[in-house]
Amino acid sequence: MYILLPLLFVYLVVFYKELFLYRELVVFFLAFLLLIFRKFKEVSLVILYLILLFSLTSSAMVEGILTFPIEKSNVKAIYAEVITEPIRKENRYISFSCKVLSIKGEEDKYYSGKGKTFVIMPSLPISRGDKVFVEGSFKDNYFLGLGGKVEKRTLTSMLIQKFNSLLIRNVKSDDSGNIILLLLTGSSLNGDKRISESLRALGLSHLIALSGMHLGFISSIILPILLLFFDRKEAKRIKNVVLLLFVILVGLRPSLVRSLIFLYLLSFFNTEDSFSLSYAFLSLIFPLYTTELSIILGFSSLSGILFFAPINKIMKENIHPYISSILSIIFVTLSATVTSAPIVYKTFGEWQPFAFLFSILGLTGIVLLLVTVLFHFIIPKSDLIINFLISKIIGFTSSCSVFPLSSSFIAYLYILIFYLLFCFFLFLLNDLKKKNKLRDILFSF
Repeated sequence: MYILLPLLFVYLVVFYKELFLYRELVVFFLAFLLLIFRKFKEVSLVILYLILLFSLTSSAMVEGILTFPIEKSNVKAIYAEVITEPIRKENRYISFSCKVLSIKGEEDKYYSGKGKTFVIMPSLPISRGDKVFVEGSFKDNYFLGLGGKVEKRTLTSMLIQKFNSLLIRNVKSDDSGNIILLLLTGSSLNGDKRISESLRALGLSHLIALSGMHLGFISSIILPILLLFFDRKEAKRIKNVVLLLFVILVGLRPSLVRSLIFLYLLSFFNTEDSFSLSYAFLSLIFPLYTTELSIILGFSSLSGILFFAPINKIMKENIHPYISSILSIIFVTLSATVTSAPIVYKTFGEWQPFAFLFSILGLTGIVLLLVTVLFHFIIPKSDLIINFLISKIIGFTSSCSVFPLSSSFIAYLYILIFYLLFCFFLFLLNDLKKKNKLRDILFSF
């Protein structure tokens, strides 16, 4: 049950964000429900979680609302703090989210301001934490910068810049260099979007986004090495420090921060509580991350995967191992699609109905690519393998062009019905199996 709570809130953020403006009224209503169901422990705990998550999400949403004393159309420049690592676009432009601190209006008058906005501007060497002054104008839902400058740098920003410079010096200016930086830092060498656009067409953009998968790979590589010198408890502590350092050096990317918080909480709580609490901690520590698309898709996809975990266990217990293994892979990706597709469609106006099938082959290719990328700095000649894998991935996406992105959402309903019927069938099968076992026990007496 708790696994679906973050899913509920990311859906509210995307589809019903106005609800968070009525925080006092909603919290009062939930408190009233808590009073009614106070004798039911499980229900009371769920309501307490709802109160906690709603309060934190509401505070985060309010903090992100743009407010200043003049009309939006009269804003000529903003002074802001960069809160997400900039993404390069064709080596000429960058885009990033920022926290507005003040604005410049007409006649060079300055006003206080607050809230969050998305900026697209000419390329500027900045990183998360920097204070920037950007001249331009507000469009519908972003600020279009014409130019700007860095007003103040932070120690974290300088470390990120040094880390990126070190990586850039050790990669080639070709496809292999682009994919190495894309997989390790979240941004390609020169803003080349061929690979990312190819994967997006198949609904596989999440495979190259910095996420928990990266932390898992790093853990799988360094933990066995650490266990050679330290006991398991100490090795895990050092591993967690290394993961934290990596997350900082790549600019505290929202999806990585989410994954790291979840990973840390797993040391103290069960999976369900850790997942819900990771949303709470993220909203508390990084409130402006709450509305980032990578966070929203990360929580929605993982909610589906974790929800399917008990069903997957039932499937493995009741279906032949070979068949259940194949079905498990399909339905894990399908679970992520079922919970995240509505958000993708709402955001982009189109989605990929076959993304869950493409994910199976795509994940294999990206895993091989990521492993090769991590070994690139030990064996530079592995660039040949990287370029080969890139060509195969692009070739794969080209051959799947017969499955274009769909602007219709009807297919989702069929997928959802099929998914729910399959889950119901597994629960029914498991229930019948338990009854048969019970009948056998009764007959034995």
